[in-house]
Amino acid sequence: MTTSQTRSVSILPTTTLSPPLLVLPPETFLQICKSLSPADLLSLSTVCKTFYNDLCQNDSITVQEIWRKSRLDYIPCRELGPLEGMTERDYIKFLMEDKCGFCGVQNRVTRIYWERGVRACLGCFREKTIQ
Repeated sequence: MTTSQTRSVSILPTTTLSPPLLVLPPETFLQICKSLSPADLLSLSTVCKTFYNDLCQNDSITVQEIWRKSRLDYIPCRELGPLEGMTERDYIKFLMEDKCGFCGVQNRVTRIYWERGVRACLGCFREKTIQ
């Protein structure tokens, strides 16, 4: 190689830095989450496996309280707790996602049928339930 053809070689080690939120202690991360809206919590829980694991611990009282506080602070008229067998996160998804519980199609016009504990589009509700 001639001097004009030499390649520059970095002598610095190649390391990847973790994003700042991933290096926070879990307690600090959860403290930040206490002020987020339900939509923000749902969105954050889908960002990466670490956030999902931190925010979707069904057996953690602290995590359930974060979801509960968010629901009570941001979703009006939802003082009643989750339906039997639902976590706070599942209840928030049930309230917020416009997705039929039978066919799974999203963005259809759906309604919550409280007596059955299901969100469904009218066609599926008529087809799948005994009236």
